[in-house]
Amino acid sequence: ARCWRVSSWNSTSSSAGCVDRDFRRIRRRLPGPLRTRLAHHEKAGIFQGDGAYTKGYAAASARALAPHMYAKTPPSRFEHAPPLGMEVLREMWVRRSDFRIDGNLKGFDFTHSLARVRAPALVVVGDRDLVSTESAEVTRGSLPRATLVVMAECAHMMYVDQTAAFNRLLEAFLDSCTARRRGRES
Repeated sequence: ARCWRVSSWNSTSSSAGCVDRDFRRIRRRLPGPLRTRLAHHEKAGIFQGDGAYTKGYAAASARALAPHMYAKTPPSRFEHAPPLGMEVLREMWVRRSDFRIDGNLKGFDFTHSLARVRAPALVVVGDRDLVSTESAEVTRGSLPRATLVVMAECAHMMYVDQTAAFNRLLEAFLDSCTARRRGRES
């Protein structure tokens, strides 16, 4: 049996610049009092001594980001999600704000490197996602064999918002890759 590769990019971006731009856009659209509350918490420090978010910042950030995480109420199995590895998140992503990358991933940009990916790629975002369609298009445009799909009525967790549709999309993509490969091997 031969091994072959495909790539699926779900609600991600190829650079910190794109992510930061998307977060600036989200933040600009927030109600003024919420923006002010976030800025106040960020100035004071968003982490407690144990590494967890302060309660005030966690609540303000969750309120700001909620419309972009799920387009509908998540299933009950997500009500008591396991705790997030804050130490990992803090190192990679966030030091002073949830709305810009200022951890180890600050400045990452593999947009130009994506041109070397020869596998078929599927880039998927939701129409209410944290990641904008423009950022997803940058990723798609950098991958030589990529297709971009914007899923309707979906946010960042499109595989939760529209599980069946997401699974059908991914299955169709994998089936098309398999069919193309079989065509080349015949």
